[in-house]
Amino acid sequence: MGIKAIRLTATLLMAWLATLVLYSEATWAQEVSPVLMRHVAKGLEKVLRDPGSARIVSAAVRDATDYKGNSKRVVCGTVTARNENGGMSPASAFVYFIDDGSAYLFEDSIMLQPATSGFSASIYARFCMGG
Repeated sequence: MGIKAIRLTATLLMAWLATLVLYSEATWAQEVSPVLMRHVAKGLEKVLRDPGSARIVSAAVRDATDYKGNSKRVVCGTVTARNENGGMSPASAFVYFIDDGSAYLFEDSIMLQPATSGFSASIYARFCMGG
């Protein structure tokens, strides 16, 4: 196999992988309706230190399975809010469970009850990253 054939094969493989990634991202992220977004905001209010300052930066609906194999619909996204020093935090990951309205944050500094980010990180990985 010549160098041109190897380059062509590599180019085709990269194009195929890019198409696969774009397709999986498109099927993974489902748009969040305005009504559901209001529910997400209410859920986040329960766990934020300063709920009035919250700004949802991104959000997408995802179908996932819990540790027992039960199907769950969640909203995965990022939110900014005032931190413990009164400044705005960088975007922090969150998971909102549609069936029970519970929300989990990844960043301790904006949480009402900090020191659960390790737990929240494992929840985020499970439901939002497929891990």
